[in-house]
This record gives sequence, structure tokens and C-alpha cells, in this order.
Amino acid sequence: MRRVVDDGIGQRESSVSDVEFPADTCRPRRKIVGDVLRLGAGAVALSATSLAAKRSLAQPAVVRLLSVDNILVTKHARTLALRSGDKVMNEFRVALGRNDTGPKRVAGDGKTPEGLYFLDRFNSHSEFYKSIHISYPNANDWVRAASLGQRPGSNIMLHGLDPNIAPENRSVHWMFNWTTGCIAVTDLEIDVIWDSVRLGTPIEIRA
Repeated sequence: MRRVVDDGIGQRESSVSDVEFPADTCRPRRKIVGDVLRLGAGAVALSATSLAAKRSLAQPAVVRLLSVDNILVTKHARTLALRSGDKVMNEFRVALGRNDTGPKRVAGDGKTPEGLYFLDRFNSHSEFYKSIHISYPNANDWVRAASLGQRPGSNIMLHGLDPNIAPENRSVHWMFNWTTGCIAVTDLEIDVIWDSVRLGTPIEIRA
């Protein structure tokens, strides 16, 4: 259905599904989710110093960032930056597809796409708290997959956490690439992103 959102500076219309998108490619394999669930004292406590270093990005402020006009995801660093032009307004750790080598080529390869896309659907009833659909595949993705005799896949999302991840492990979920191609942040972070972007906001995903 369509909705109109009043965000304090005017109204905007966004497209929201009442149910999770079909054939959700973000659904993680049980083994990978199990790895996250079993982090516990041994895996999470890499060491106080090491973990503190990996958590070097600041926790997000729960504010609406009205000046955000693009998103940059850097896969090798596992970061997502909300930006105004080239200026970083906020930055988060992300989990990616379980196969993190190279761009997504075909359906089922477990990879996160690389390239320039757009945010084109908002879903407030996601299995992963909230999700925002990314416009993969584009025309180039279709051509590339067709040349391999395959389909490019679909339903790539920016979303919150799997509800099965234990509370004590949710802040370090990014240490495992547990999605099947989507980009995952914490529920608090997806709230910040949700309130900071618009339909059509460009998202560039780099290697």
C-alpha cells in the first residue's frame, strides 16, 4: 500500500508492504545464525582490547538526519555511511552476504551486490524488524546474469537483525556475514536510517 509520512518538514509518500517481501533472500542459513547465537563468552570475548577496537564506530544517535542524501556501503570494511554529498553524517557496522568475495552475479550465490542502486520500498513489518528494498538487479545485472544463463536474483534489502540472535550478541552481529546477500544493521541503526532517507535515495555498494 502507499503511505504518506509527515517527517516534520513536509510530507512524503512511500511504498510499504503489509507483509514481508516474498522469496526473501535475506533469510540466513540456520548454521550461520547458529554461529551467531553460540558466540558466548569464548567467541565474543576475543579480548577486551580487541573487541573494543572492533567496536570503534560510535553508537548511533537516535535522531533524524535531514541532510542525508546518499548511502555508501564499503564491503571490505563492513561499514555503511549515511552521507551528505561526500561528508559522513553517521556510520555503522554491517553484516553482509555469507559469500563476501566479489559482487553478486546470480540468484543463490550468497553475495551482496556491488554498484549504484536506489532505495525503492519501505517495509515496517519485516521479519528483520524493518527493511528497505534496494533496487538490485539493474539493467547491467540482468545482462551479466543472462550471459551466464542464469537469473540475477532479487529482494536485496537493508534491514535490522534476525530476532533469533541473542540479546547479548546483537551488538557484534557484524562479526559474521550471516545474510544471504542483504545488508544488516542493528534495529536501533535501521531506525536511524529509516528516518534519514527517502524513496529514491542512492546507495552505492563498493567492494
